[in-house]
Amino acid sequence: MLAPQRKTVFALLAVLLGGATAKATPQGDLNVVQTLTYLDQVGAYYQQLPNYRAKFRYTARRPGEEKPSDTFMGTITVQGNQYRLEIPGQTTYVDGTTVWVHVKEAGNKEEVNISDYSPAEEELNFSQIYTLHKEGYTPVDHQTITQGKHRYEVIELEPIDSEDNEGETTALYKHVKLTISQATQRITQWAVTLDDGTEEVYDIKKFKSKIDIRVGYFQFDMAAHKGIEIIDLTEDGRYTSPTAAEGEAAAVPTPAIADDHAISTTTN
Repeated sequence: MLAPQRKTVFALLAVLLGGATAKATPQGDLNVVQTLTYLDQVGAYYQQLPNYRAKFRYTARRPGEEKPSDTFMGTITVQGNQYRLEIPGQTTYVDGTTVWVHVKEAGNKEEVNISDYSPAEEELNFSQIYTLHKEGYTPVDHQTITQGKHRYEVIELEPIDSEDNEGETTALYKHVKLTISQATQRITQWAVTLDDGTEEVYDIKKFKSKIDIRVGYFQFDMAAHKGIEIIDLTEDGRYTSPTAAEGEAAAVPTPAIADDHAISTTTN
């Protein structure tokens, strides 16, 4: 079985709360209520969009290292509880019921990992990053900065409870920083710090909403990949059953979607 590349990219498990000993502490005169209200407005902006696509640069840097340990470009397309995440060597399809992770490796080796969709255990993506303040994280700092002709709100969050009664870490991210354009209320960058001190930064390079998405875009086309190794992790095993083997469970073939006229966001 092939090992999926960068399988933990965007991974965010549900925050486990209850009886914690380590708690986030707001800095200075931070108005937590005002910041939470602003984050609600940002979330409302994204939720009213019928769909959107963002191109981003991912960079990871380990503690004490100057050079990034990993960096690549990716694209995510979101529509409701469906999304498609494309990074080098791997594409994730989520149609709100099933998750397909299509992995390509050297030598034309391919596999698809299939599992049931569970929002609480899914990957962190653009449809979740702006609701972290409702999922166990609280603001600890809020600043307004100016870069060139652009103004941004920079909001830092930390888990409300980060340890259980035995001192074990329960939150995957110990620190989150969002950079939000004042003019558009769009997130232009987010940075997260993992428990081991590794920093992951996502810079949004292009953003476009109200795009033309064809039927089947959020499903993996099984019929077009005959002979691919299938790792069926679904509860009912529907992709390794005799019916699935005959192709009746295959997703709808979908042509590629052009990304012309994408709207650029300034992150400098």
